[in-house]
Amino acid sequence: MDALALRIRAMAEDHDVPVIENPPLARALYASVEIDEAVPPEHYKAVAQVIGYVLRLTGKMPRN
Repeated sequence: MDALALRIRAMAEDHDVPVIENPPLARALYASVEIDEAVPPEHYKAVAQVIGYVLRLTGKMPRN
C-alpha cells in the first residue's frame, strides 16, 4: 500500500497534479476499489468534494 501511494504521489508531482491528503477516503477507496475500477457510489460525494477542491485550487472552477 505505501509503495503504491508513493508511486502515485511521485507521478502526480512529475505532472504538476495537486496532491490532496485525505487518509480516511484513501483507505476506503483502497479497501473497496481495484485499479481501473469505477468509484463505488457510496464514495461519490467525498470524491466529488476532492475534485471540486482541486478544480478551485487550479482556478478551473469558481470559488463560490
